[in-house]
Amino acid sequence: MDTNSDVPPVLRKIQRLFPKVRPEKIQHLWHSKNETTPRNEFNHLLAEHLHMWASKEEIMILLNDTQELESIYSDVCKYAVQLGMTSVQNAASYSNNDCVTVATCVGCNQPCDNGGTGCASHELVKENFQNEILHRLIILMTVLCHVLTYPEADAFVLILTKPFDINIIEQGKFDVGLTAALVGIFDNCTSYPKVNHITAGFFSLICTRRPSATLGGLDEKLFVPALFRYLRSTLALVANNACIVDDYFGICAFLNILPLLFHLGTWKVSHCVPQFRDVTAVIGMITVNICHWIAPPNGEDENDSRPSLVDLPETIGAQILIERMITDEDGEESTNGKWRKDLLEQHPKSFAVIAAVEVLGWYSYNGIDLRIPVPVTNGPPTVVSGILEEYEESIIYLIRRHPDLAYIESILDALLHHKKPPKPHQIQSLLYGPLCNARRRCGLPSCRSPDVGARCSACGGMEYYCSKEHQKMHWKEHKPICRKHCTSTGR
Repeated sequence: MDTNSDVPPVLRKIQRLFPKVRPEKIQHLWHSKNETTPRNEFNHLLAEHLHMWASKEEIMILLNDTQELESIYSDVCKYAVQLGMTSVQNAASYSNNDCVTVATCVGCNQPCDNGGTGCASHELVKENFQNEILHRLIILMTVLCHVLTYPEADAFVLILTKPFDINIIEQGKFDVGLTAALVGIFDNCTSYPKVNHITAGFFSLICTRRPSATLGGLDEKLFVPALFRYLRSTLALVANNACIVDDYFGICAFLNILPLLFHLGTWKVSHCVPQFRDVTAVIGMITVNICHWIAPPNGEDENDSRPSLVDLPETIGAQILIERMITDEDGEESTNGKWRKDLLEQHPKSFAVIAAVEVLGWYSYNGIDLRIPVPVTNGPPTVVSGILEEYEESIIYLIRRHPDLAYIESILDALLHHKKPPKPHQIQSLLYGPLCNARRRCGLPSCRSPDVGARCSACGGMEYYCSKEHQKMHWKEHKPICRKHCTSTGR
């Protein structure tokens, strides 16, 4: 166990406890043989800091146990559907849809669940609430967010992106995939901020590994409005800088959804949903709200850092779940990717702003006009490109402060002048390069080779292949997704 001086004191104390409270197996965190969740107050901390006590060998044992992985997939689907249905039933008794439900299990909450002066969108609190499904799902998805960052998890990703039959009492049997069940969390569980934020990271990680199957199995008419609700709640956090804890949880909530937002740029069927314009608008609003506090003339450099766990131990649960996936090296012998990791760890808000501009640039590159109206409380009406222009000087300041971000300047300039932005460079980009690398696997499930040379051009390259032969072999499975996407693009 590493207890060196570089580890903050609050984590060092927790580290020393882990050998005493850790389970025999990783999966015992959320279930045991009698299907009762162990009443261990450290389970949430153990899940959030899996890397501090579970060896890579233990994680590999889990990833090589196909039967256990199938069971985990079944559990996540079942818990997600049940939690969503429970939330719909409970919502009828709430007078305000923007309430926060406080669980009696402290670990099932996060500081922005206080319902007080913290977040403007959290106005109503339901006290003394205990939900065993919520408890298990949060722990389970937190662990899986760690596991999915390992390259060896590719076989598990194939399991996670398949459909599954769930038996719902009095409603017969229906076919629902994991990603569709997760949309139910976005859609119905806004009163549980912690599970909502973990779901965003989990969703992004799955999509990063296999975007074609992840997005292709969704109903865009349900997904886009649900995503908008998630982003709206995130905006309420980052716009409320009176509470630095809430603010940082909002930053993490936004960072965790960024890979998923980026992939929507090539999932053009979603662009046809009217509320996609609202999604794009709120991305712009979150971007400038973050920028406002970290760059002149209003912000200060000192605001652009991770909160100290010594001063603010409440932020220990605010984790950037997609960190490892988007900061890995560009190659085994390359150091080109280190700048992303340094930026994310030392200046997470700068990372969020520039990555969001890259997302908006990717949308514009794929044909979305950013002259989308943005709701304002004061002043004349404006559009997404208009609010970026208002903060152009501040964004340029961030670029000058971090020379590796120079690539975004040409993208920003194109957005401001309503031109088609250039495609980001594979190495000189925060999102494009890492996300392209993460999904470069042959689409044929029995292959999954990283040596890809062909891609499906009909659906905008959502699926890669190591050979034309494997592309033909996979066509029967890929056809429904591809045809649906082609219909949206008019092909």
